[in-house]
Amino acid sequence: ELKIPLIKVTLYIFVIIDCYTRALMGWELSIIKDSCAAIRAGEMALGKAVQDVFFNPKKLIMHSDQGSAYTSEETIKFWRKRGIILSTADRGKPTQNPYIEAFFSLLVRFWLSYQELPTVIDARTSITEFFNRYNNEWPHGSLKNLTPMQKLAEYQEDHRIDRSLTVMSLLH
Repeated sequence: ELKIPLIKVTLYIFVIIDCYTRALMGWELSIIKDSCAAIRAGEMALGKAVQDVFFNPKKLIMHSDQGSAYTSEETIKFWRKRGIILSTADRGKPTQNPYIEAFFSLLVRFWLSYQELPTVIDARTSITEFFNRYNNEWPHGSLKNLTPMQKLAEYQEDHRIDRSLTVMSLLH
């Protein structure tokens, strides 16, 4: 999670990122650092993921830091109930969670530092805009200058071809 200081309150942002495509799959803002917000981010991420015909929760690994919102009994039950493997970084080892650390760095350096966010509504609106731009307009060097959504579309197309070859070979 990331702390966002507003005028009279600190907001926590919980984010779930797909490491392969770098797509932001789920997120939630909260004035409390608790499992409910982490779970809402998880619900959003899974809601998007299940729309993909190639999604298999049994092959998903949810990796997080050891923050209390992610290691709570409620959050652990949420992921395990869906058959998702849990993984946590060692305490004080942000290098073990590089994708989210890099994302938060971009969010702060290239977006939040240029925004005035006097209210929670302003923060939610601004962050929603950033997430949409990040997923749909922001090319990543590590993705051969594709955006996360372009990378996802490429992956889906490659697997559609693989699947059709498998079906065709079964028919012969």
